[in-house]
Amino acid sequence: MALHAPPSPSLTCPSTPSEPGPGPSSASASSLAAALHKRAPQFTLSELNASDLAADPFHQFRGWYSAAQDSGVVSPETVCLSTAELPSGRVTSR
Repeated sequence: MALHAPPSPSLTCPSTPSEPGPGPSSASASSLAAALHKRAPQFTLSELNASDLAADPFHQFRGWYSAAQDSGVVSPETVCLSTAELPSGRVTSR
């Protein structure tokens, strides 16, 4: 989920392989996507748009945290923050 488009095509995955070789068929890729959706449906529930964000990041966080608490999520304070370094696109998570 990104708020801004990647600055270069090198940071996006091509829709077709760039080199010939073994890879998943479209049927197996489709079944893999379906299996992943069953295991983690929260990733397809909604999307984040910049226009939906509060101007105050603390207000925004309180809203997200309250929603997580109200939904019964176990340990809503658990997070993983990932950032991408530009221009390389290298991702670091902590």
